[in-house]
Amino acid sequence: MNDISKEVVFDATFVQHFLKAITFEDAIDSLSKNFLKRDLVTKDYADAVKKRENKFPTGLPTMPIGVAIPHTDAKYVKKNSDSSRNFKSSTLYD
Repeated sequence: MNDISKEVVFDATFVQHFLKAITFEDAIDSLSKNFLKRDLVTKDYADAVKKRENKFPTGLPTMPIGVAIPHTDAKYVKKNSDSSRNFKSSTLYD
């Protein structure tokens, strides 16, 4: 079992705004790079999130704006954190 601290790390750079549509994979890669730079996740984090989302999608058909809460198993996390991505256009969620 992973021994994750109860501390939650947050930084203003964890909130990003995308002005054009991007793929789901690009959004996850952007999030992961930010977490990796701060040593909050393992190097396998991005791939693990993508694999989990392919198997168990977290997208919610909320109106008027859809929401997704992509995540993965705790073994890929070194420190708790949260991030938000806001999109002017839809994310291409294949």
